[in-house]
Amino acid sequence: MARGDYMTGQASIVGWGLNAAASGTRWDGTVGTMRYNKPLPGGANFSIGADQNPDESMDVDATSYTAGATKHSGTIKQFLSYEHQELLLIAMLGTADSVSTSGAPYTHTLALADLEVYLTLALYYENFKIIKFLRTYTNALVTQITITFAPETRPIIEISWVAQSVTASTPGAVPTLNTMTLVDWSEVTLTIDSSTACINSGTLTISRPADDSDITMGCDDPNVGTLFYNGQRTVQLTTELGIDDTMETILAATTTTVTGALVCDNGRATTDNRKITFTFSSLRASTLDTNPATWGKRKESINWAVPTLASVTVINSLEPAQV
Repeated sequence: MARGDYMTGQASIVGWGLNAAASGTRWDGTVGTMRYNKPLPGGANFSIGADQNPDESMDVDATSYTAGATKHSGTIKQFLSYEHQELLLIAMLGTADSVSTSGAPYTHTLALADLEVYLTLALYYENFKIIKFLRTYTNALVTQITITFAPETRPIIEISWVAQSVTASTPGAVPTLNTMTLVDWSEVTLTIDSSTACINSGTLTISRPADDSDITMGCDDPNVGTLFYNGQRTVQLTTELGIDDTMETILAATTTTVTGALVCDNGRATTDNRKITFTFSSLRASTLDTNPATWGKRKESINWAVPTLASVTVINSLEPAQV
């Protein structure tokens, strides 16, 4: 049997760029500057689905099938960075980039909005002969962002997406990687009612479903005609906290709504400062579990409902999002 020219994972690169608005929509808009980065191992996944519906649904051996629309989805997993990933947050929050213009570092202020923000995504890879391949996904929507943080490992961001269509090509050059300023686990803090919590680990998830039911019917190869967000966004925060006397007082009344902020801050001064802040104007503990140990620090695992995500701010060296 002849040996195939197998794909390898070592050279994988992922890229993203926001579509520019034209005539009031970003659908089919011109893509802005693409940002490229290395995914974590196994962190650039994609799938293709095409529904096949039997015309005679009661028959064991259906004589013909009606092809459904081709559907594209996937995930991207990377280390969390202060730079370049603000575009992904813009897409998830459905917002515009309100940015300071007084010079670096720039402050990007994002808030929940109802814009349909479409992206162009790129997945680059090679085979074992170093022949290049590129999959470019157009009119993509981010449906979920999950940020995970734990001691002695860098925080991780995972993005789930759906897209209208894909094209394959063999590029002449390897995409140029952007310089990413990665967040360290020691730079993550959580405040609850303005008190700093001793956070051991946690996960922040922002999600929103997408509707791909608008199908182009007048062709032999049906495709998704338009993608829209479908339904409310949900935000959930899970934390494992070390409990001191301050947190014990705050958490004793678990039905009380509190305020909070999840902050990544490199702690450097002036132009070198890099910071990501998720501000919660209301947090409510939906479940709280504790198992006091005989020895050591007492910890509590808490699932927080987030009725209100007030804002997301990103401080970095980048000017307004290039769209």
